Amino acid sequence: MFRNGGRGQALALRPRLAVTLATRSNLSARLLTAAIGLPLLMAVVWAGGIVLIGLVAIVALAAAWEFGKIATGAGVRLGRPIIAALWLLGGALYIGLPLRYFIELRVLPDGAAWVFLALLTTFANDTAAYAIGRAAGRHRMAPGISPGKTWEGAAGGLVAAVVACPLLAMLLGLPEGQWVLLGCGIALAAQAGDLLESMLKRWAGVKDASALVPGHGGVLDRLDSLVLVAPLVYHYSQWLT
Repeated sequence: MFRNGGRGQALALRPRLAVTLATRSNLSARLLTAAIGLPLLMAVVWAGGIVLIGLVAIVALAAAWEFGKIATGAGVRLGRPIIAALWLLGGALYIGLPLRYFIELRVLPDGAAWVFLALLTTFANDTAAYAIGRAAGRHRMAPGISPGKTWEGAAGGLVAAVVACPLLAMLLGLPEGQWVLLGCGIALAAQAGDLLESMLKRWAGVKDASALVPGHGGVLDRLDSLVLVAPLVYHYSQWLT
């Protein structure tokens, strides 16, 4: 009986062990991707010009391909031209407008600083929301849309963005502004954008847009937090100046 009981406990622990190992593997992939990708992204933003436009074009093409997969999963077919046209229009707005705002931000005076502020504050929100949600998340935010998101993670992301935005603005030499308010707005916009993409994927019945970004899913899975942040930061910069 003891042996059978021990064997039963070992079998019961296997699924938990598999989940733990998968989570650690995913986190390792996320950290490695960030360690390589973030410095490259910052270098491209700093260079600006044709280099940034080229990156935006590549990201736009990858995101458009992923959006096409989502649209197909949602039942879009060539035999239904009106629905296909609506999805294509929605995809153009969903992908094209945010990327356009990043280019417009970069050509402003202190343009690189504004882009860095938008990106890094969003990354602070995303990282804190993910870490705190994993460690202490108990209350699901929208289980019907994104089961993994919790109110604790959202609150952690909000605090991180509110702290990061003023610090980044000061370090980047941007003019005095209501940075705590902007940080709060960035956190809310990033989380709303994340939920929006989750809703689209839920409609389409897909987990990730693709597997192009190791540990993160697809390009859209990384772009989702920025689709509302980019226009917000751009219009704030126009108001401030």
